[in-house]
Amino acid sequence: MSRRLRLMVLLGYAGIALAAWAGWIGSREWPHDNLGNASLPPNAIAWLGTDHLGRDVLSRIIQGSRIALMVGMVAATISVGIGSLFGLLAAWKGGLLDRFLLAIAATITAIPGILLVLLVGWILGPGIWTTAIAIGVASWVGTFRMVRTEALRLHRECFVEAAILEGAQTGRILRHHLLPNLGALCKVQFLLHFVYAIKAEVILSFLGLGPADTSSWGNIMAHASYDLPNGVWWPLLFTTIALAGLVLALQSSTHSPSDTQP
Repeated sequence: MSRRLRLMVLLGYAGIALAAWAGWIGSREWPHDNLGNASLPPNAIAWLGTDHLGRDVLSRIIQGSRIALMVGMVAATISVGIGSLFGLLAAWKGGLLDRFLLAIAATITAIPGILLVLLVGWILGPGIWTTAIAIGVASWVGTFRMVRTEALRLHRECFVEAAILEGAQTGRILRHHLLPNLGALCKVQFLLHFVYAIKAEVILSFLGLGPADTSSWGNIMAHASYDLPNGVWWPLLFTTIALAGLVLALQSSTHSPSDTQP
């Protein structure tokens, strides 16, 4: 995917999500008791058809994009923020703190990711925001290890050692030497965790383990899977296309060297 096309796709998703958040689009809900509108195929009125309850599929997908981007943004920010902070602390301080953080990371890695997300979600309570926070809290270990390794390498570089010998404060060394050189790594990690969070929320909702009262893509797919044997294919197909388009655009951003330069 070219850089221009990728940017257009991502801006399109962001614009749709913001418009849905403001209530400008995606708010069309037909009465649930109007069975005449149930499971209608794509037509001039409902462009992507309706589901088994007569709800407009396009409106639900638009609302799902808002939820997907919110979950991805919150979870990735928490995950990369915690991982980067702990990685810098472990590399810079070393000693007991380094061993302690490595032990915590090893413990978290030993727990299956979905169980950890469910545990954090159970502690915080139900809700889509809770799901996003739980995914972020449960997925910081990879960023922690990568930032720690890179920070240890930078710590041995001549320009960092020279700054230490000159008596530069820790904050100055971090701001002027370590953080600028970790920018590209953190950006790639943010995009990867963004994609991971979106897919994790879809999987959890599809399995019935996420918030059931939202129009998330996972919930749409879960409901659509029951209608698929009856020939109602459009909710599942169009939701899958929406998910694939966003994931592909985000993942391709991590493969472009020009997009990861600080």
